[in-house]
Amino acid sequence: MAKKQIATFLGTQKGLSTLGDHAYAFSGLIPSATDTVLLDFATSSSYIVATFTPVYATDAGDNAEWEIEINGEIVYVLFLTAATAYPTWEVKIIFPPNSRIRVLGSVGNDRVLGAIITGRVYDA
Repeated sequence: MAKKQIATFLGTQKGLSTLGDHAYAFSGLIPSATDTVLLDFATSSSYIVATFTPVYATDAGDNAEWEIEINGEIVYVLFLTAATAYPTWEVKIIFPPNSRIRVLGSVGNDRVLGAIITGRVYDA
């Protein structure tokens, strides 16, 4: 009899979850002052081809910023001004093997931000 893989969503977290060759992370909505860690995880010996989606749940009028770090180096910055309230963005990115990934968020007035990463895991 074939073994079934069963996944259960256990809630939001800062880590990365994998199921077979799929990977995902959901930070949930987090009050974000300056450089708040939304996601923080390490990749295994495989690399990940991923899509990063920022979650911007703030009032119009607030500026927001997300940074993606790989091994302490900022590799991507997204800055949204008040004029771009409630956008839908998707950013394609590759996470190398054996790396620490952090997604940071900043927004004024203690509003909330989030981050979603979905992707595919490939053997290095």
